[in-house]
Amino acid sequence: MRVGRTIHCTFLVIAVLMLGIEARCDSLMKSQRIENPTGLQKFYESLHRTEQQLPDAFTRIIHYGDSHVAADWLTGKLRRNFQYDFGVEFVAYEAKGINGARATKPLGWNWDAIAERFLNDQPALIVIAYGSNEVGDADLDLDKYKTQFETLLQHCKEAAPDASLLVIAPPDRAVYARGRWRTIPILPALIDTQREAAINEGAAFWNQFSAMGGATSINRWANLSPKLAQKDRVHLTLAGYELIADALYNELMHEYESYQQRITKD
Repeated sequence: MRVGRTIHCTFLVIAVLMLGIEARCDSLMKSQRIENPTGLQKFYESLHRTEQQLPDAFTRIIHYGDSHVAADWLTGKLRRNFQYDFGVEFVAYEAKGINGARATKPLGWNWDAIAERFLNDQPALIVIAYGSNEVGDADLDLDKYKTQFETLLQHCKEAAPDASLLVIAPPDRAVYARGRWRTIPILPALIDTQREAAINEGAAFWNQFSAMGGATSINRWANLSPKLAQKDRVHLTLAGYELIADALYNELMHEYESYQQRITKD
């Protein structure tokens, strides 16, 4: 396994040790496997060709989402990880985040035009990451949301039939009530809805909320020194996003190595 394919916690360990705090990355992040990893088959086929540096081999990843993506801190670390392991000239990682966006926003896009662009760009993986904004909507209807989320995934499949899909659940989000920070109650149900929609549409799914510790984890992260979450209990800090990125990358590479073992046996 290449060095770049493991979670790098050095920056965090050094920081906390300098402050006299005993902490380890595995106490902050919980092991969270990718669900329905067979949904990544096309992506791993492309990544394998890229790793072999076959003629015209190139892997493009397009990551859609809200402000967590727009900041390019999470996606920037993922980009660097992929390009370190597979080569800058062989992998592209595009962040397509919009502040305040919900999963319903892409439904209004011109998908015919997107499909035409994908004919040239040929993405191998499309990542969908929404949820932090809509979970705060008082009128959120999860049954309707599931239908809309499935429609979004269907648009992606139709526009890029040779791409895999990966849905990433949102991180924890808390609101201040009755003298304490509490996870928005409907968040776990929204994540379950995203998971069901993803599996129904053949997409892989990764539960970021569970990976970072579940309910109230963002409050714990905001109280750490150095801080891993911002005081709004919605967004992470650069260090927090990079920790999440390394955890996700580690899981993607775990499944990629399983894929390689299968094709070697075949």
